[in-house]
Amino acid sequence: MNILFLGIFQQMNGARSVTERNLEKLIQCVGEESVHSIALIDEIGVKQELIKKYKNIDVFMAFNSKLEKLKNLLLGSYPLINGNIEKFILEKIEKDKIDIVFIDSAILWNVVKKIKNKDSKIKIITFFHDINVHLANNYLKNKSSNLKFVKEYFKKMPFLKVSISNEKKSIKYSDKIIVLNDRDCNVLKESYEINCPVCIIPISLKDRFTYEKARKVQSNELELLFVGIAKHLPNLSGIVWFIKNVIEELECELTIIGRGMEDLKSEIYTGNQLIDKKIKLLGTVEDIDEYYYKSDLVITPIFEGGGMKVKTAEALMFGKFIIGSKESFEGYTLIDKVNCNICENKEEFIRAINNFKKNNNSPFNNLNREKFKNEYSNDVIEERFKKIISF
Repeated sequence: MNILFLGIFQQMNGARSVTERNLEKLIQCVGEESVHSIALIDEIGVKQELIKKYKNIDVFMAFNSKLEKLKNLLLGSYPLINGNIEKFILEKIEKDKIDIVFIDSAILWNVVKKIKNKDSKIKIITFFHDINVHLANNYLKNKSSNLKFVKEYFKKMPFLKVSISNEKKSIKYSDKIIVLNDRDCNVLKESYEINCPVCIIPISLKDRFTYEKARKVQSNELELLFVGIAKHLPNLSGIVWFIKNVIEELECELTIIGRGMEDLKSEIYTGNQLIDKKIKLLGTVEDIDEYYYKSDLVITPIFEGGGMKVKTAEALMFGKFIIGSKESFEGYTLIDKVNCNICENKEEFIRAINNFKKNNNSPFNNLNREKFKNEYSNDVIEERFKKIISF
């Protein structure tokens, strides 16, 4: 069995970690020699990372200019793929005698259609990181009143419109579909006509936890941690809401890390001063793991989005108590309201965090750690991939 993996590889973020998980699980299932990969990138620095890490991989940086991206959008195609790349893909399928094409993004419908038209015997598996029709409705319904965020949402809308059109067409040519959770499965079936099996494989991560590094005693000053990249707008709007509504009522320190989070300065600074001295805005850091080890508590105030939140799986992996919104726990089976506390408004967040501090909980939560090992570690989901690629 020969598999072609086609995916979008961004700078390291939640989606990238899931994309790499999918590729690595396929390699484990059928062997490195039988999996051929094509990576679409939009930042040149990613190329050397991928070539060094994977054996049979071809990397393409499709476009360098905004004009080319706009042209592709107007033609109804995703900006990272073009005719030359599509030609390469079709030739590679024939040359390497590919049996299954694993499409790690539902927005790449153009090439899916051409693959099926060329050889209908080839099986197409399409992985949905989220459901774009749900994201678009969610953004419009919940968009922030903050002018900056409103502008960013509307900048995203052309991409979302193209993505919705593409995911609808991808479904038509797919032999199997994979989603992350029950909600996405239901939204997909309610939004589109589905004529193939829909399978659920939740987020999982490679285990990076070392028990010896875990803190067992709560800090004198409660240490909260928020992790998220700025490119994902719900991260920005969620943490700004938390800072402007919750932080002033707490006795704690809040550390904010994540690529591009430096952009928050315009929202949480007054002149050269932070609006609250409890905040440590670090943004891009070299090693996020050390901040999980240092923290007492992880907060996830995310009120919109789709799929599953990788930051939630990471917090479970490091054995952290989590206080967050319902959206941030979507797709996860929770232990109870103490270990994973769902809060939807200012008062609930304040009460939950104060109760955590009052009860002097250890920063290490073994129940959440075991939950990760049993349900969200890469080691436990390989069998699901073996079933997916069986036709």
